Amino acid sequence: MLRVTVTDMSTPSKVFNITGISPIHRQVLSMSMKAPKTPGGPLRDLSWLNNTTAEPSVSPLLTEISRLQRELDRANDSIDDKLDKLEDAGLGVVGLTQDLEDARSKILVLEEEIAQLTRREERRLQRLERLRCQKCLVKFDLSGLNIFADESSAEISHSYLPSNPPTPPTKTSDALRSDLQSVNAQLSAMKKQWKEEKSQLLGENAVLQDAANRLNAQVRDAKDEVKRVAAIEKAGEKARVGIQGELDQAKQAIADLEGELTAERTGLRQMSTEQNRVQREREDIVHQLQRTEEDMNDVKRQLQKVKLENHELENELRTNANVEQKARLLEVKVTENVETIDQLRQERSLLATNYKDLQRKFSDVSERGNKLREDYALSQTSHDNRRHQLDLRLLEIEDLRRTLA
Repeated sequence: MLRVTVTDMSTPSKVFNITGISPIHRQVLSMSMKAPKTPGGPLRDLSWLNNTTAEPSVSPLLTEISRLQRELDRANDSIDDKLDKLEDAGLGVVGLTQDLEDARSKILVLEEEIAQLTRREERRLQRLERLRCQKCLVKFDLSGLNIFADESSAEISHSYLPSNPPTPPTKTSDALRSDLQSVNAQLSAMKKQWKEEKSQLLGENAVLQDAANRLNAQVRDAKDEVKRVAAIEKAGEKARVGIQGELDQAKQAIADLEGELTAERTGLRQMSTEQNRVQREREDIVHQLQRTEEDMNDVKRQLQKVKLENHELENELRTNANVEQKARLLEVKVTENVETIDQLRQERSLLATNYKDLQRKFSDVSERGNKLREDYALSQTSHDNRRHQLDLRLLEIEDLRRTLA
C-alpha cells in the first residue's frame, strides 16, 4: 500500500503516462539535447589564458599578427587621407569651373555691349555724313569734326550749321539771271534809242533792222535756254526714276533682311530654350553633387567614429585579456566593427564612384552649356549685324525720300 502511494506521488514517466500524452509531447521527450562540455576545473583558475603566450610556437605568430594588424591600420588610414584629399580637390575643381563660367558670361555681355556701341557709332557717323540743310537740302559732312564727349550730335549740328543759310546759286539760275539782265539792259537801251529815233522822225531803218536782228538773236538764245532747261528737267526726271528704282531695291533688301531676322529670332528662341534646359540640368547635377558630398561626409564621420570605437575596443581587449567572457564579447564587437568599417568603405567607394560620374556629367553639361552660349553669342552678333544693316538701309531710304521730295 505504501509502495502504491509513493508511485502515485512520483512524477510521470514514459512507462506510466506515455499513452496519455500527445504525439508532439512524445517527440519532444524523445529528442536528445547536446550541450557543450564545460572545461570544469581550468575555469576556476583563469591564469591558464596567459600561459599560451609562453609557448614558443604561438608567441611569434601573435607578434606577427599584431604587426600586420598595425600595418593594415596604417594603410587604411593612409587610404582614407588620400580619399579625403581627392574629395577636396574635386570640390575645388567644381568651384573653379563655376568661376570660369561666370567669367565667360561676363565677357560675352561686355562684348555684346561693345558691339552695340560700335554699331551705334557707325549709325551716328552715317547720319553726320548724310546731314542736310532743312531749307536748301545741301549735304554737310560733319564726320571729320572733333566732337567732345559731353556734346550730343543734335547740339553739334545746330552749332555748326548757319541759322538762315542762303539759297545756293545754280548754273541755270545764274545764266538766266544774267541773260535777263542783259535783255533788260538791251530793252532799256532799245527803248531809249527808239525814243531818240522816234524823236528823230523814226529814221535810220538800217539801225532799226540791226536792232531787230539783235532781238531775233536774243529770242533764239532765249529759246535755246528754254530747251536747255527742258533738257535739265528731263535729266532730273530720269534721275528721279533711277532713285525710285534704288528705293524699290532698298525696300526689297529690307524685306529680305526682315525675313532673315525673323528666322534668326526663331533660332535664337530655340537656342535660348535649349540653354535654359541645359542650365536646369546643370543645377540638378549640382544639387546631386551636394547631396553626394553630404552623404560622403556622413559616411566619413561614421567611419571615423567606428574606427575610434574599434581602437578603443582593441585597447580594452588588450587590457582585459584575462576575462574570457568579456574578451569574447569584445572580439565579437570588434569583428562587427571591422565588418561595419568594410561596409562603410564600400559605401564610400560607391559614393566616390558616383561622385566622379556626377563630376563627369557636370563637366559634360558645362561644356554643352559653354558651346550653346558661344553659339548663342554668334547668332546674336549676326542678328545685331543684320539689324545694323537694316538700320543703314532705312537711313538710305530716308535720304532718297528727302531727295525725291
